Amino acid sequence: MKKSIAVPIIPRKMSFDFTKTSTQDWCCQNMFYSAYMNGVSLALPLGEDFFIRAIRQFDGQFNNPILEDELKRFVAQEAIHSRQHLLYNNQLTREGYDIKNIQTRIQQALDEVWEASTPIERLAYTIALEHLTHVLGDQILANSERLSGWHTEFRAFWLWHAAEEIEHKAVCYDLYQQLGGTLTMRSKALFKMTQKMLSIFWQNQHDLLSQTCKLRGISMPSNLMISRANISFLFDRHQGLLRGAEPAYLAWFLPYYHPWKHDNRSALALWQRDVLPLNHIADLKMA
Repeated sequence: MKKSIAVPIIPRKMSFDFTKTSTQDWCCQNMFYSAYMNGVSLALPLGEDFFIRAIRQFDGQFNNPILEDELKRFVAQEAIHSRQHLLYNNQLTREGYDIKNIQTRIQQALDEVWEASTPIERLAYTIALEHLTHVLGDQILANSERLSGWHTEFRAFWLWHAAEEIEHKAVCYDLYQQLGGTLTMRSKALFKMTQKMLSIFWQNQHDLLSQTCKLRGISMPSNLMISRANISFLFDRHQGLLRGAEPAYLAWFLPYYHPWKHDNRSALALWQRDVLPLNHIADLKMA
């Protein structure tokens, strides 16, 4: 499919102060929600490294100057995301969390996927994960009022990340199509990556909650309590982070799917005009 929508991919050098509040309950003053999002943050730098390595396998294998430029900008955005998430994750360490085992587990899971797949399959896994991140990003930007209980600094951070995930949501997909990727392969990839990411996020959250409880001197909640909190956080009728995301997620399985068939430029424009924390931007130039 020829892309009919052109959205500038702008790698923004940002600066956030994660010391302004405790990482234990920055999200709605709720340790369950905070641990869930902290667990997502722990996974993202390693995932973003996977994405960059996956597309670099195909350097020099296609001739499309526009796509090549977009891929460079994609890499720049992802590299900046990783640096900011590392600062975020380092704050967890400063507050007493041991994150080494969590990161080792994530890396091992990604290494297993890499070693068991072909180059085009790795790209399929990349576009599947990019689909998950931009579906979440769309929900965050289009319904930013759902983040009203988030601490200002973390809210600004996640809104920024969401916006850039939307800006580059089609880049790796366009590469996949140009290289002859199939619907069957990408469908299988999304099934597998959805399952894997949900498992990783659950394990990360569980480990972080266990450490939070030790830091606070309280008992670890049951798995049932954690599951109920997660269902409320993600799918609550009014404030659920993913409430209403089902059509965008399922569109992936349509034969003529393309990320920009869902035109959410209006959410991006709203963020740029009204939500973008200008005081956080150090440089709008290419990284």
